[in-house]
Parts: sequence; C-alpha cells; structure tokens
Amino acid sequence: MSMSFNPLCQEMLKEWLGESHKFKILFDSSQYHNQIEEFHKRCDKSEPTVTVFYTNGDSVFGGYTRQTWQPSSNQEYKHDKRAFLFQLFKRATFNPKKYPVKAHRCAIYCHSDYGPTFGGGQADGTKDIVTQTDTGHQAGVTVRTAIGQAYSPEVRQSVNFTDGQEEVVKFEVFLVIDDNEYVEKAWRNVTQVAVESLRRDLEGFKPPGGLTFTNILLVGQIGAGKSSYLNSITSAFRGYVTSSVPTGSALHSLTQKNEEHRIYTWPQGMLLKFRLWDTRGFEQAMGQSMVRDIQNIIQGSPQSYIAMLATMMTNLWNRHLGRQQAWRQDEEELQRKIHCVAFVIDGSVINGLPLEVKDAFEKIKKTANEYGIPQTVLLTKIDKVCRMVDSNLSLTFHSTQIRDLVEQTATLLRLPRSHVFPVKNYEQESELDDDVDRLTLLSLRQMLRFTDDFLLQHLQ
Repeated sequence: MSMSFNPLCQEMLKEWLGESHKFKILFDSSQYHNQIEEFHKRCDKSEPTVTVFYTNGDSVFGGYTRQTWQPSSNQEYKHDKRAFLFQLFKRATFNPKKYPVKAHRCAIYCHSDYGPTFGGGQADGTKDIVTQTDTGHQAGVTVRTAIGQAYSPEVRQSVNFTDGQEEVVKFEVFLVIDDNEYVEKAWRNVTQVAVESLRRDLEGFKPPGGLTFTNILLVGQIGAGKSSYLNSITSAFRGYVTSSVPTGSALHSLTQKNEEHRIYTWPQGMLLKFRLWDTRGFEQAMGQSMVRDIQNIIQGSPQSYIAMLATMMTNLWNRHLGRQQAWRQDEEELQRKIHCVAFVIDGSVINGLPLEVKDAFEKIKKTANEYGIPQTVLLTKIDKVCRMVDSNLSLTFHSTQIRDLVEQTATLLRLPRSHVFPVKNYEQESELDDDVDRLTLLSLRQMLRFTDDFLLQHLQ
C-alpha cells in the first residue's frame, strides 16, 4: 500500500479544522499484534485526535473527535458537536469529502472491546465506522463503514468508504496539537530513556565516601504536592500505585512535623540509598517558626528527636567500648546533613504564590546557600497548565507553555532552568503510567546527581 498521511492529507484536515495544527502520531496498528488493547493503552487519555484508516485498494478515510477514547463506566457513546468523518483518497485518487456529525450524542462509541468507532445509535446497532477484533481466521481487526447513521452523507443513502471490497490493512491515530503549543525540537535534551532503565540506575545508586544514604529535603506550600510526589516515587519502585503517604488538600496539610521516608523495591524489599524528608506545608499567615524549623534542619540534622537520641546513645556506647574510630567524625556528621533542598511548587498557581511563601523560600535559599547545599524545584500539576500535556504527558518537553513556566519558575527562585523539574504526581490514577514514572524518576535521578556533587566536594 502506497498511501500515507502525507502533507496533502494534513493540509486538507487543517483546512477543515479551520486553525493551524500539527499532528503527532500516537498509535500505528501495524506495529502491534493486539491492536485494540494497545490502541486504548496509547490513546485513551488523548484529545483531540484524528484516526486515519488505509485500505489495500489505496483508499484513505477516517474521523476527528475532541473527546477521549476512554471507555466510561456508565455510557458507551460520547457527545461531540465538532466531530466529523472524512474521505481523502478513493482508490489512489485524491477526492476529499467531509461528513459532519448530525447526532451529536452518538459522535463516538467507546468500549474496551472496540477500536476507534464513530457514530451509531441505531436500533440495529449499525455504526458509521466500527473497528473490532477479527474473529475469523485472519489476525488483526476488521473495519466496517456505513456512513449515514450519526454523520451526514452527501446523499440520503448510506455511504460505504470501502465498497465492501477493500480490506483495511492498518489505522493510525494522531494527536491534534495547536501549532502555538508545540515545538518540534525538545526544549530540554532529555533522552526518551526507558522507565525500567531509570529504575535500575536508581536502585544501584550509592552515595560517595562510603555514606549509607543521602538526604533530600522537600519544602513547599500546602497543596503543592509534596506528599503526592513521595507517593509517586514509592509507586514507581513498588510496581503499583500506592498512597502510603497520607495527602491533604490546598487548605490542610497532613504533614505536621519533619518526617523521614525510606523507599524500598518490590517485591525484593531492598532499601534504596536515599532518604526523602517531608516538612509541614507553608500557608498564609504562618508563623516564622515554621521557616526557622527548616533553617535549623538545613543547619543541623534532619533526624527526628527519637532517631537523634538513638544516634547519641550509640555514639556514647561506641566511645565506652573504645570503638569511636569506627566512623570518622566528619563523615558521621556529613551523613546527618541535608544534601539537597527541593522546593515543591504547584505550577498551576505559581502566579498567585502568597508573599509569605515567597519570603519563606528566599530565607531557606539563603540558609542553603550558606552551606553550599544544592537546590532544585519540583514543578507539579503540569497537566493543569497545558491542555496538550494533559492529553499526552510524553509531550512535556515539546510544550511551549511548560517551557515558559519552567523559565518563569527559574527566574522566581533565581535558579538555573536545569534545576527545575516538571512532574505530574499520581492523584486519580489507579494504574502505573510510564510517562508519569519517567518524569518522576528523571527528577529524582538529577537530584541525586546534585547530592553526589555536594558530597564529593565536602569529602575532598
């Protein structure tokens, strides 16, 4: 088959859409054996999309919708006033035709057993374009067309794009992107490294100088997502979405004291060599004591009172037994220090950060700078900032809105842009998502690299 979604096809669709758009491939059925399952895995959360079908007779047709293909628990049809079907090529001849939706409530049909399916609502179950698993001897899917159910044909009778003779050999699904939201070249040189590879790197992390672990301190406003970030990291290593760390709201923080969080692999139960320390969320009209507490942590030790008392008792016992040389005092002191400060900021409300929070950040930065401690920013809730990223998280580093937000945040905190990490925490998801894990683990890996630089400098 020689037909493809070529520039001529794209220009025709842009004209129909009436705006400047780009098309980003989400799914190509020819690459997967279980096409229906992979289609839902890769396309369910994305909108708007264009689906393009190709036949072995060199015909090209498809449909556009602003709705997601995610099946709903209480209904299978979805409403879309702007949906339409189209024909681009008919037996290798460019013959573009557009078929607008007339039955808006039945624009698309979403079901886990179906691929991209448009229209329907008829008593006999007939749909305009239906994609199903082939139950016959051939592998793949079958596609049937009967335009005229929920979409308006040029003539009164039903139109068949394939004429009952041509077999659909593949279909592709494209995310429709506003030209102003997307840049072809990623604004940050982040390789599309596999999540499993990132996970292995972090599982093998060892701090320099024989230290047992490194300490990363999380600070931020109430509701920014500190606890959710901890849950996202835990989930990435545990293998399923967990809420082991209680989360609060934009008004109430459940973190009331400095809390240590250790991360284990699953199911091996291996303790990883870094600690994440959560702090109480900042709020308006907060007292200066909250900021002083964090400054004291940076100046001293992140340990809780009980853990600090246990350390003191151990040191006294070692001295009593004459084993005070077991650890060099400077290494022992360095082990108890904070090695990186991460400011957690809700990207969707950065323009409305209260003056008290900005002032708290500035004071904490000053203290961290005095000790040479590296600082980073975890920029959360990026899905609420950019519609394109909300549809497809893998486009984070191609989004002009996220790029500008990172630059704005770096200017606000007076940090290099490379120290600002856009992330999306697990909040409503019940299953792991590679794109969520990738951003989470990339941010963690870079923070651990900064702790290495800090520790190596002090150990030298």
